Amino acid sequence: MTDYSEFIESASSQPYWIIDILPGQVPAARRQQYFEAEKHFTQEPQLSAIHRQFSNLMVKLGCYLDLVVVDDECLTVEGPLPAALARMFASRRPFSVIIEHNVLLTYGGDDHYMTLYAPTPASLPHLTALAAAQGLFLWRPPC
Repeated sequence: MTDYSEFIESASSQPYWIIDILPGQVPAARRQQYFEAEKHFTQEPQLSAIHRQFSNLMVKLGCYLDLVVVDDECLTVEGPLPAALARMFASRRPFSVIIEHNVLLTYGGDDHYMTLYAPTPASLPHLTALAAAQGLFLWRPPC
């Protein structure tokens, strides 16, 4: 099995995008409202619903692009099946998804967003369309 740790470390220092339940960064003046919303969405039953959205996005993405899942214990699953993806999100443990061997997506385990590093022009259309189909947003933070 391939060791992806060097790729993950290198890619995580690249420019990133966010796949989120919100359409963009919240203004600083709305910080308190954001923290309250974050508390709300990272509790049940909202978090399980978000996990389903993320899992469905990954299942659909796997129909178009190669995926490799690497969990926080370096367990690697190449071409994960839908049930495996659902279990990864339900576990609430951090993991990474390597897309097409050159794009990194990370999930912290109990967040309402995922982080996408160095997306390619070939991966962005799929990610954008599939995120929108799940009621999610793909956005780039300001520099």
